[in-house]
Amino acid sequence: MTNTNSGHCIVVLIAHIADLHIGAIQYGLLEREQDFYDAWEEVISKILEEHAKLVIISGDTVDKPRLGGRPLRALYRGFKKLKDHNVEIIAILGEHDFKRVRGEEPILYLFADQGLLKIIGVGDRLILKRNINGLNILIAGLSKHRKSETKQLLHSLRRLEILTNQEDSNRKILMLHQGLKELNPHAGEITLDQLPRNFNYYAFGHYHTANSDLRINGAPVTYPGSLEVVRIDELNTVTFIAGFKCLTAEKGFYIVDFTTKEPLLHRIKIDIRPQLRIELPLITLKLRTMLVNIAKELRKLGSRKKPILHITFKDSKSSIKDLDTLLSMMIGPHVLTYRWSIEEETSREIEPHIKEEVFSLEDELLNLARAELKSDELAKLVLEILEITKSNIVEHAKIERLIKLINTKLLGEVE
Repeated sequence: MTNTNSGHCIVVLIAHIADLHIGAIQYGLLEREQDFYDAWEEVISKILEEHAKLVIISGDTVDKPRLGGRPLRALYRGFKKLKDHNVEIIAILGEHDFKRVRGEEPILYLFADQGLLKIIGVGDRLILKRNINGLNILIAGLSKHRKSETKQLLHSLRRLEILTNQEDSNRKILMLHQGLKELNPHAGEITLDQLPRNFNYYAFGHYHTANSDLRINGAPVTYPGSLEVVRIDELNTVTFIAGFKCLTAEKGFYIVDFTTKEPLLHRIKIDIRPQLRIELPLITLKLRTMLVNIAKELRKLGSRKKPILHITFKDSKSSIKDLDTLLSMMIGPHVLTYRWSIEEETSREIEPHIKEEVFSLEDELLNLARAELKSDELAKLVLEILEITKSNIVEHAKIERLIKLINTKLLGEVE
């Protein structure tokens, strides 16, 4: 999408983002912390490419109320870059943005004091009015209310409806960080019927999966979703790898075109680290082949970053020892990290006369080493080194002797 002014047509573009969770460190990996900063930087670049004049952030800008130096710098650089390009930011607070402790102030107030963004939805500051390319736009918002505060939330929504009805604006936007029961009956606090009816666009945050299907009198009710994968249940887009169905996630935000009274939505995707969730049968005889094929497909993903793989093994009539070591060797080199679990079948029946197959990791490693080195003797030496390094007391002298022996034999074979 590009921003073009043709004739006398007024083009007004607003970027709607939410759930940045800057400062999150998933799985304790610094690479994952950096992924959230990279997503934020890419969003800023794309907002500028689209020539949006205003950015609205519908809550959870940060992952936790107290931040260290790296996330603070990442936020500052992003906010400053937008301000330098005359792009204004208006934000509401999500539950991650503030700590409910007397005397504590949200970290975003620091950036507001520097003139880098405006915060609404706190205290009596519920409404801002802006003129963008000659169009009068009203932005109203409320910060996050807990489920136990639903009564207070509904009262505030009714108050907003009365206040905004008195305003003569071309377009009206409502910002909320709440869950709608229509999308999640258990996590939601309110329903569509409980929202004011006098807005042109409902800019929600809180749910991490993008959704723009809902409408109120034709006005879009949208969740842009999180900018990065925060939880595994966000992996809900079906794809296939090595013939197996798996789940992944697409992330991004919305550019909203307010040129017409009924806003037009443009989904802008961003390039994040791939995460894949896959279920595999725990079949002894096929496990190695399955993992080899999956490893090949992982190499072909074409992402600039190594993926993260979540594997759920469906338990069968097999018993596999040292599964993590096998995954480490066959999958580990191709991913940033992998996580696995075994899900036992509820109706598992094993006939008494059927002997359980036992997977031998030693045999598998021997086969792999033999295939790579083209020598049974060298393969056994490699296996011996692996056994030593697995023990609590590492015998360095013995390892050095074995490595010298392997080098001698390899050089001998070359000569």
